[in-house]
Amino acid sequence: MPGRSHIYKKGALFLILILGLFLRINAVLETEVPNPLRADVGLYFSYAYNLRHFGSYSQDHTWINPAQPANPKPDAMASPGYPIFLLPFSGSSPTILTVIWITLVQALIGALLPLLVYILGARIVPGLWPLLPAFLTAISPQLIVSNTYALTETLFTFLLLSGITLLVMAISTPAKLWKIFVAGLVIGFGALTRPTLSYYWIALLIPIWLQTKKPVKVRLQITAALLAGCLLAYAPWTVRNLTTLGYASDPTIANNTLIYGSYPNYSYEGRPESRGYPYRFDPHIDRFGHSAADALAEIWRRASSEPRLYLAWYLLGKPSSYLGWGDAAAADNIFTYPPSKSPYFTRRLFVLTFMAMHFTHWIWVIAAIAGMAFSVVRFKMRQLASEPFFVQSVLSITVIYFVAIHMAGFPIARYNIPILPLLFLLATAALAVVVTHNNRGVVDH
Repeated sequence: MPGRSHIYKKGALFLILILGLFLRINAVLETEVPNPLRADVGLYFSYAYNLRHFGSYSQDHTWINPAQPANPKPDAMASPGYPIFLLPFSGSSPTILTVIWITLVQALIGALLPLLVYILGARIVPGLWPLLPAFLTAISPQLIVSNTYALTETLFTFLLLSGITLLVMAISTPAKLWKIFVAGLVIGFGALTRPTLSYYWIALLIPIWLQTKKPVKVRLQITAALLAGCLLAYAPWTVRNLTTLGYASDPTIANNTLIYGSYPNYSYEGRPESRGYPYRFDPHIDRFGHSAADALAEIWRRASSEPRLYLAWYLLGKPSSYLGWGDAAAADNIFTYPPSKSPYFTRRLFVLTFMAMHFTHWIWVIAAIAGMAFSVVRFKMRQLASEPFFVQSVLSITVIYFVAIHMAGFPIARYNIPILPLLFLLATAALAVVVTHNNRGVVDH
C-alpha cells in the first residue's frame, strides 16, 4: 500500500534524524579537548571578538587580556564567515562553557544534514533508497566529530549542502529566479566561510548549461541570478579588503596552500617524524618566497629533480589522500585536535558506528565514483532534461571541483568532510542502478 509505505519511510527518516541528533549532542557533551582555543579556534574567536568590541576585523588576541587597551590591526588572514557565526558568543573572553555553547549549536546545525541529504536523494533514487545516504550522513564519525570543534567544517558543510539543495529545488521546477538568487546567496556565504568555494559558481555552470531543454534565455537568467546571489554575499568582503588593506585577499593564504600540499606523502624527504607537518622540518622553506608565483617556481624546481615522485603525488597520491579515511595531520584518524575524552573511545554505539564507517569507507568512495560515471551514461543517453541527471551532475561536478582544488593545495582527509554527504548520495545512486538493473533489466528508474 503506497500510503502505508510513505508513512514507514517518513517514520524511518524521523528515526534517522533523531539518531543523528543524539550522536552529535552526546559527542559534544562527552568530548574533552585540552586547550580547545588553540590554533585556528583562537584565531576565529579573535576575529569575532575584535569585530564585536572594536569594529576591526583582526586576528590580534585582545580577548586574552581584555582590561589592557587595544588597537587591533585589521587583516584578512581568515575569511569572515565563521567569525560572523561566532559573534553571538564573543561578548566576553571565551571559556570552556563558550566552546560548549558553540559546539552545541553546531550539533543542531549538523543534525539537519541528513534531512538535506534525504531531500536530494529523493530526486535521484526511488523508494526507500534516499534513506541510505541520510543514514550514512547521520552516523558518519567525521561529520559528528567536526561538531565538537569551534572550526569551520560544520557551518561550511551545511551552507554547501543547503546551497545545492536550494539550487536543485529551484531549477527542477519551472525556474524561479528569486529562489536561484537565494541559492547563490547561500553559496556566497559558504565562500565567505571557506574560500575553497570562491569559484564554485563557475563549476555549477556546467550542469546548468547542460539542461538543453531550457531555452538559452532562461539559462542566461539562471546564470545571472546565481552569480548575483554569490556576488552580493561575497563582494563586500573583497571591497573591504581593497579599501582597508589594498588587496582583494591575503596572498599568504594561496602561497601556504600551495606549499603545504607540495610535499609528497605529507613528509619532508620521507622522514616519518615530519609526516603531517613537513613544512616545519624543511630547512629551505624560505625558498618558496612570499607569493604564489615564487611557490610555484620552487615546486617546479623540486618536481623537476624528482619527476616520478611528484607526478605520482599530484595525480594519484593527492586525490587518494583527500578521499581517504585517515588523516596525516589528525589524531586517531578523525580528531583535528587530540581529545582526552571522547565517546568514540568508550560508548558502544559510537565505537560500532565508527568501525562500520571505517570498514566500508572505500566502498562508498568507489561506489560514488561509479555514480559519477553514471552521470556520463545519462548524458550519453540524452537524459539531459531529467531531474536525476541534473542532480547527479551537480553532485559530480561538486566532488570533482573539490578534488581538483585540493590536488593543488593540502589534501588532508579532514578537508573532505563537506563532500562526504555528496559521496554517500552518489554511491547510493550507483547501488540503486545496479539493483534496479539486476531486478528489472533497466538502467534508469
